[in-house]
Amino acid sequence: MRPTLHVFAFALCGLIGGLVAGGYDAFAATTDAGGGGAFLRLLSGAAGAHALLGLVVGSICGLLAPGLPETLSVVGLLTTVRRRFWPGADGPLQERAFTVATVVTVFGLFVVSFTALTRFAEVALSRIQSATLLALLVTVATLLAATGGIAVAAPLRAVMGRAIERFVRRFPRLSPVFHPLTALAVVGLSGALRFFAWRSREAETWDALDLRAPAALALLAAAMFGLGAWLSRRAPDVRRVHVFGVLLAGPALASAALAWGLGTEHSLNALGTATGSTRLILKAVRAPFDRDGDGFAAILGGGDCDDTEAGIRPGAVEVPGNGRDEDCDGVDAPPRPAGTPGGKRAPAESDGPPVGGERFNLVLITVDSLRVDHLKYAGYTRETSPAIDALAAESVVFTRAYSTSSKTPTAMPSLLTGRYPGELLRDGEHFTTYGAENVFLAEILHEKGYATSAYPSHWYFLARYGLGQGFETWQPYMVSERKMEKVPTAEPVVVAVLKHLENVLTPNSERPFFLWVHLLDPHKNYIDHEGVPTFGDAAEPIDRYDHEIRYVDTWIGQLLDTLRKRADWNRTSVVLTSDHGEAFGEHGYKYHGFGLHEHQLRVPLIVRIPEVFHRAIDVPVSLVDVVPTVLELLRITPDAAVGLRGRSLVPALRGSELTAVPVYAETPRGPYNPERAAYLEAPWKLLWDAEGDLYQLFDLADDPAEKRDRYRSDPEPALRMRAALERFRAEHLSLRGPVADAPLSGPPTPHEP
Repeated sequence: MRPTLHVFAFALCGLIGGLVAGGYDAFAATTDAGGGGAFLRLLSGAAGAHALLGLVVGSICGLLAPGLPETLSVVGLLTTVRRRFWPGADGPLQERAFTVATVVTVFGLFVVSFTALTRFAEVALSRIQSATLLALLVTVATLLAATGGIAVAAPLRAVMGRAIERFVRRFPRLSPVFHPLTALAVVGLSGALRFFAWRSREAETWDALDLRAPAALALLAAAMFGLGAWLSRRAPDVRRVHVFGVLLAGPALASAALAWGLGTEHSLNALGTATGSTRLILKAVRAPFDRDGDGFAAILGGGDCDDTEAGIRPGAVEVPGNGRDEDCDGVDAPPRPAGTPGGKRAPAESDGPPVGGERFNLVLITVDSLRVDHLKYAGYTRETSPAIDALAAESVVFTRAYSTSSKTPTAMPSLLTGRYPGELLRDGEHFTTYGAENVFLAEILHEKGYATSAYPSHWYFLARYGLGQGFETWQPYMVSERKMEKVPTAEPVVVAVLKHLENVLTPNSERPFFLWVHLLDPHKNYIDHEGVPTFGDAAEPIDRYDHEIRYVDTWIGQLLDTLRKRADWNRTSVVLTSDHGEAFGEHGYKYHGFGLHEHQLRVPLIVRIPEVFHRAIDVPVSLVDVVPTVLELLRITPDAAVGLRGRSLVPALRGSELTAVPVYAETPRGPYNPERAAYLEAPWKLLWDAEGDLYQLFDLADDPAEKRDRYRSDPEPALRMRAALERFRAEHLSLRGPVADAPLSGPPTPHEP
């Protein structure tokens, strides 16, 4: 058979499979960036990218196919499988017995090895911060497991095969039980049951998986290998002109389709962010051309205007007036006008009667993944939060508070330092470790004589990650990494806090105290709590989420009731907030850390101060404002070197009107996420995603759910907001990249049980 025939068959079927896979990927794209008039371009680009991939891989397979022995070809392998599992009645008993032994041995060793490797990877992930070292160790462990499995499999298969053969010869009536098809069915059923058990146990994890890329690539592979093998056998008379027509016209048409799909900013952004496998194909093709390693390339819409310097790329911070276009938008930012302050937001005015006092106690309560719009005081219809509602009724409530990020490892350090995540000294891991150079609120208060205590819940809050700086007592509650999100945390944490209040932070102590309590509930997985009200049919994630809020609210009520009964309640301030929100599929993703939409950033911010009455403030504020506010409440002036970015909200606590200022949030680039930023000048909100250099604009007054992207339909506010974001990043931030060898420990050393 001519080699060109194999190339033709596999390349043609790769082209067909690519078109099918690209169509699936386009239709499965998230609606935010893939809908509307750009869909035809999205479909064209996705189909073109997959068709090119299918043509390349198919041509390679076609070139290799003639050199393979017939038994290793697709048809040969299928023939062997059919003969092994559908032997005739007179098929050798020994062959059948050894086939059954092979199936059972391979399945058993796979289950054992996979379970062991999964556990090893989970343990290693919790202890190793180097992604390279972790990958190397997992690779070595996999090779050792494979080697051990191969070494064990041969003798085990031989022993089992002989045993089955002898048994069947002795009891021939039981021969159907040891038929290869029976073994395959039993193994398949066992594997399916194990999968569905895992699927039920890890429902939230499964729902968060993006399976579009594996599904699309499976479609491509099935079409290429299945149809390719079939066609190469059934088209012996294909003319050479047909072969070269496919090999020349196919790439040309696929390239034209891809180019047309990349032809507009909207479709380019959609292909780079909203698709599954197309996004991965574009990233893989761009990667070799990213010479400066900044994550951007100059080809296929990568957007890098200077691929020789990592500091020049889409989204880079502009240096005004230096004659260089750092962010690749085509222009250099103009110089600042004379006298324009840079690097720090101006503090709020402090006129008015004093609020707070230098001897006030401070209790900071943070609830992980708590959306403000799921609390009754904020207008939610379900009774999820009676204790939090009661606290809100006696406090100043900021109804439009924004977190600075959408995942705990970046949001929580920002809250505790009063600086944006990208400004902090840190490493580049997903579970980020923070350096001693960062100044945390606890350090400032500890220096002023405060007793500082923290009771966070999650293994991420082990002291080695650096968030315990300044705390005399640091007692994170955790169980094993595999179970942390599957056990209640509010009860054990609050019980430990109540004992600490009774035995250490007594009302008659001469030292004021700062107490931080972080409760992991209602972080997914959403688990059941006996005796706690349920909502809906308790089957949907959002129902279980509300159930978890009610559970954590119950224990917050226990803590607040204890504080109210203490003699020092009249000199205790309470701040309640969250690190980020939670998603339930509103923008094509679930849970948190995947975007900066409203449901990811809007959190409660409740500030209770003795003798200050309830007030609701609807001006947007940021959690970066919490540290400046607390320090002014306690009449502490921080050193200028601390570099606080927020403003004090004390004027609003005094009753003054609060002036609206821009709100900024971000997720620095990490191993599992691109760099993102959000910028709010009410009512306009601009989102930027580095993956695809995507900009989206929303008018929150008319579209609070962020369903209508106005970036292209309203160019005037779009350009104004984009320029404002660039100015804000250039003039008010000191962004830095991760530092691999940063000093990651410092005094005082927290106590950790």
